[in-house]
Amino acid sequence: MKKMINHIVLISLDNLRGDSFGPDKYKYLPANIRENLKSGSHLMEELAAEGLNFRNCFSAAPFTTASHASIFTGFLPLHHGVFEYFNSDMKEKTLFEYAQKEGFSTIFQTDFPMILGEPIGFTRGIDKYYIEDEYAALEELRSHIHSKSVSFFHFGGIHYPYGFHTLKFGGDDYRKKVQNLEKELDIDKNKLPKDQFDEADRMGEDKDLLFRYKRIVEHLYARKDFKRLTELYFEGIDYFLEHRFRSFIVELRKVLENSNHLIVLFGDHGEDWSDDSKGHYKSLTPGVLHVPLIILGSDIVQGVIESNVRTIDIAPTILNVLGIEVANIMDGVVLDIQNPIEIEKNEMTSIAQVWLGVGKQELISHIDSAHRNKGFTEKMKTIKRGESIIKHDYQLVRKFDKQGQLENEKMVSLSGSPVPNDVTEQLLKELEEYNKTSLNIDRKNLTDDSIREQLKLLGYNI
Repeated sequence: MKKMINHIVLISLDNLRGDSFGPDKYKYLPANIRENLKSGSHLMEELAAEGLNFRNCFSAAPFTTASHASIFTGFLPLHHGVFEYFNSDMKEKTLFEYAQKEGFSTIFQTDFPMILGEPIGFTRGIDKYYIEDEYAALEELRSHIHSKSVSFFHFGGIHYPYGFHTLKFGGDDYRKKVQNLEKELDIDKNKLPKDQFDEADRMGEDKDLLFRYKRIVEHLYARKDFKRLTELYFEGIDYFLEHRFRSFIVELRKVLENSNHLIVLFGDHGEDWSDDSKGHYKSLTPGVLHVPLIILGSDIVQGVIESNVRTIDIAPTILNVLGIEVANIMDGVVLDIQNPIEIEKNEMTSIAQVWLGVGKQELISHIDSAHRNKGFTEKMKTIKRGESIIKHDYQLVRKFDKQGQLENEKMVSLSGSPVPNDVTEQLLKELEEYNKTSLNIDRKNLTDDSIREQLKLLGYNI
């Protein structure tokens, strides 16, 4: 870098599709879904135009915990250990730990303390930890503006309840939205949803509204009304961007004014409603794995990167900018953000997997125990249910049955171009090599009943 960067700000827009803005808008949506679809906010386009916009960035996992662990460590899930839905802490150092050791103040703000908190290791290397209070975290950043810092701001407002997150941010708009949808769809507001998990540990009316919103989502999915679900999702994106995120960006710029800084804006996974995807969990569709990545700040030239990159490339890139050496060679690579032409010369391979495990009550008890003990004491049983590998314009998706046996295999062309005959064999070989390097953790098959309970938790009618 031409100047020493004193402040790194990472911003996670949880659940944001990579094709939710700009020239790629609705790229991975079917024609019948995107027809007449409207979204009014242009904030993401404005931010993308100010820096480097990576138009083809892919996530390492379709759910928040494993995806963020990969972003923070630069390792793929099987290598850092957090490849399941609550089961293990991270086995590799995070960029915050490296930065803290070099004298950087570290700040962490999250909307999802249940899945981005202490038990899994997300507070390691963190000096100040905040929950649903981005402005308190901004003030902490301001207090270190004459020194150096690495900050993380996580926003859950694009997750459902789309746009609102909690009453603190949605208020009466949130209440009215739920009431109107219940009336429109003739839904019993007192009936509990199948999925009662809460990433934010809501209480009282907040939890009631969340469950009522989830009941609405389940009702629409049962009707296969994927268009209405997608409309709600994009309406929620607009609401979040204009009612919460735009004002945050304004204040962030005030804090960073006249400092040498880098802002790294990304998604952890997207959202997709179809026969192959119920939101994002368990999904390996392009609408879920394709995420935004925008880097802007001091000495960053404006531009667009077309070649494939991965969220695992974020950590090594940041640590390289800061001049920090890492202990282990990461799965991610350094993106030469000062020389975008060099990035375009390489085409990264992206791998993602889905692992599922225990039943509903055991999962909830496991999470509660982890938070009480500030860590995991016993492993839950899990098996691999799906995996994806993306290279160039091609995606290979493999799905496995309840015993972990291959169920089906599909090659997809992301651009619509014909798939060369040798591509499938090449991608299978790369997947095999990745699976050989997994952690030495004993995996046992689940009983049919336990898998059935887990899938019920995720909202499947079985």
